Amino acid sequence: MSTKPSARFTALALLLAVAASQVGCAISNSAPAVRRHGRTAESIVADTRTEFERAIFYKPRSDPSAASDAPPPTLAPLIMEQVLSDADHAAAPSFPAVGPAPPVTADPRRPTLYSSASTVRIHGLLYDQVTYFWRYVSADRGRMSNTPQDLGLRITIGHDGFPIVWELPPTRNGSHVLFVSTSLESQAARRFSQPLPGRRWSIERSVAERPNVVVARIIEDGPIPMGPYVYVSAAPDRDVTTLLCRCSPSQVSEIVATYEYDIVPVETVVDVAGFEMPPVKLEYLLRWPTAPR
Repeated sequence: MSTKPSARFTALALLLAVAASQVGCAISNSAPAVRRHGRTAESIVADTRTEFERAIFYKPRSDPSAASDAPPPTLAPLIMEQVLSDADHAAAPSFPAVGPAPPVTADPRRPTLYSSASTVRIHGLLYDQVTYFWRYVSADRGRMSNTPQDLGLRITIGHDGFPIVWELPPTRNGSHVLFVSTSLESQAARRFSQPLPGRRWSIERSVAERPNVVVARIIEDGPIPMGPYVYVSAAPDRDVTTLLCRCSPSQVSEIVATYEYDIVPVETVVDVAGFEMPPVKLEYLLRWPTAPR
């Protein structure tokens, strides 16, 4: 049986306190980025190999005053935002706080992510989930655009406290993009053997059964529970190209700037309309092992 989310998040926060300031892997040399604008299953997988020549790095600001039942900051994403020009660099940071009601003044000094905690039942067992999203806006004399662009992800956490599934919001053509941990894929391989025809991973259902579900990548398990690197292509696309474990080799050659962002519980903010990740039954999307960790 799963413990209550608040107690589990408290325990995770204590476990991860020593790691809250870590940023993970060292930066390695890599080739310039090559973007693919299509979002078919093939291009979604191809995008995971995209490398950025330059990027802006965003990490969570440590908040000693955060509530004890809040998701620990080390589960939050580390964002690599692609930079294609000096103008992109000068315009950062990109996702200011959302005010109580439009129109609001965009504060470029305060990058902000929004979080919410939930649970999901899979094969009769409860799993904790945490969702993060951030909103890109186009500033016009300090006013927010009427057409914000949201990115985000939902993390499902195993009973040992380690993330096991990361979901992105549905793409423009309706594809449901997921990333799965090495441990969960290994359990699926033991349970179901080889991947089905046309699939790359054992945890994936058949193409005929779930044609719009794509497991884009398998994410290495870290030494402790921690959030992923999230690679975001430059405007105007701003697609999530891949997620990576903090322990994996970097796919960016040069970090040109680093910013810290605040994490704000979504229930404290009024103007967050437009971002939705409805609950989904993960055992219907994936060949879920009978009793994963």
